[in-house]
Amino acid sequence: MKEYALLIDGQFQYIRQFPQKPADIPHKGVTWHEVIRENGASAFTGIENGSWVVRTALPTLEELRARKLAELASLRWEKETGGTTFNGMPVATDAVSQTKYIGAVVGAQIDPNAIINWKMADGTFVTLDAQAITALAMAVRAHVQACFDREAGLKAQIEAAITAEGIAAVDLNAGWP
Repeated sequence: MKEYALLIDGQFQYIRQFPQKPADIPHKGVTWHEVIRENGASAFTGIENGSWVVRTALPTLEELRARKLAELASLRWEKETGGTTFNGMPVATDAVSQTKYIGAVVGAQIDPNAIINWKMADGTFVTLDAQAITALAMAVRAHVQACFDREAGLKAQIEAAITAEGIAAVDLNAGWP
């Protein structure tokens, strides 16, 4: 089956599939044209060399770069908020948890003798003193910063790429904390 475009009096009507080209009816202005689909530097749809060409414009280098940077930002957010470990225990790093760590550290500064029960990402509870809660918060902060550092490095590679192939070659999945 091939695709054919129907034109009546030179006006496009529709595209249909047929095993072979339908017959033209010249006196009624009915013509059928094989459809060619391709990518090119610019978009075009119309008659070209007797065929009905549907050409999709390839994205520009800036469009490719913008897409890759958006994908990178999304991946960084996923890695940043996806959790980490502290002393072998899973730790939540979502935005709400990050705020709670700050509050716990402030509380520990106000009351250095405080002992708190802290729920870890796997649902277990641990007892933390002021020094431990500060260490936990600093581990989360280091994880978040490492994610931003990785994003910054990859962003620089994407921005330095001068070809579509160069942009595509930047591996977004490697090297995350």
